[in-house]
Amino acid sequence: MARIRQKIVKVVYLIVVSTLFVTSACRFDVPEPESPSPAQVPVLTPEPLPAPIPEVEPEPEPTPDPTPDMEILEARRVEYSVTVNGMSSFLIAFEINDEIYLDIFELASVLSGTEKQFFPSSGVRNRTLHLTSDSPYYPDALSYSSVNTDVVIVTPGDMYVFLDGGEVFITTFIIAGDIYVDFYGISEALDLKIDRNAEEKTINIYTSQTVADRIAWNSRIDPSRPMIALTFDDGPGGLTDEVLDILERYNVIATFYVIGRQVDRFSETVLRAHNMGCEIANHTWSHSSLDQASRDTIRAQLQDTSAAIENLIGAPPLHMRPPFGRISTDVEDITRELGLPIIFWSIDPSDYLSGRSPERIYNEIMDNVQDRDIILLHDIHERTIEATRSLIPSLINRGFQFVTVSELMHFSGITLRPGESYQHGR
Repeated sequence: MARIRQKIVKVVYLIVVSTLFVTSACRFDVPEPESPSPAQVPVLTPEPLPAPIPEVEPEPEPTPDPTPDMEILEARRVEYSVTVNGMSSFLIAFEINDEIYLDIFELASVLSGTEKQFFPSSGVRNRTLHLTSDSPYYPDALSYSSVNTDVVIVTPGDMYVFLDGGEVFITTFIIAGDIYVDFYGISEALDLKIDRNAEEKTINIYTSQTVADRIAWNSRIDPSRPMIALTFDDGPGGLTDEVLDILERYNVIATFYVIGRQVDRFSETVLRAHNMGCEIANHTWSHSSLDQASRDTIRAQLQDTSAAIENLIGAPPLHMRPPFGRISTDVEDITRELGLPIIFWSIDPSDYLSGRSPERIYNEIMDNVQDRDIILLHDIHERTIEATRSLIPSLINRGFQFVTVSELMHFSGITLRPGESYQHGR
């Protein structure tokens, strides 16, 4: 019992001692740091904030200069009266570099129901234009927004144009979401016969291949007024386009007796004349005199030329003119066999003579011209071109209408017969 008390006392003692030790240790004072005097406290001056960086508006990106391949053109908005086989309507067109461009979908609309109808469809994303003759079209998200300004700046559309699957080369422009095509180019592709008056803003389109069908509706010819047929021989050549420029300026037409071997070389010129409403006729393959030629040679000279013309414009010539005006019985027989009437002339100013001046050529015609004359000229001489510049407006001022040889004979009541010769329409 005494031992238990001793142990208890000892434990209590240890507890008390431990408690006293811990309490003493916690009461030691930790000296606080002395506060520095005001003189010892450094004065910190805050640095000024940096000035805000002014906002600089980004400079607009410069418009890149057109590359040599990018042509920027002015397109002038015009309204044309378009007559198709006698039925008229008004279409919005654009004149660009003196050429006329029509909305391809509007052109399809006015040709609907004719033998030249077609159905356009466009692939805007892959820049293709498909024209088909036997299926309806479904435009690919074209926006038909109207153009209200008279002049817009455009660049060529560079679209790939296909006619019934075959590629054709036609200049195109996309204006306000619509596709405009070169009128002469599309007329060539569709084999349309056309007359255009740039000053009066009129276009005549006829879809028939025969002269009689064209004349039946062509209101530009007044049978009661005097008319002449202006003809040009020995082309096409390097000056023929100048003749066409003059004809187009005054909205008149002529008949071209072409050399067969020249047709392919100047195919664009022949097509241009054809699309303007001029008549393309046969003047032999190589301008060889036929009066001393064999029958086989005569036949080849005429057949090869007719084939070249038909291959290019889609229709054979309706008559021929013999080189130098020389014929024989054999020439009459072969032309009868080939279905070709023989056309001469009633006025010859001898423009083929090197000594003839433009003034003499002009005076020779103006002093002798009569109603229903056929005038002989040659589109291979500069002097003839110069005479023509004055001749056409002078004849217009005298009241003459310009018609093709076939039209002249038709309105004169003359039936052209193969193998027979004709000099005028009287």
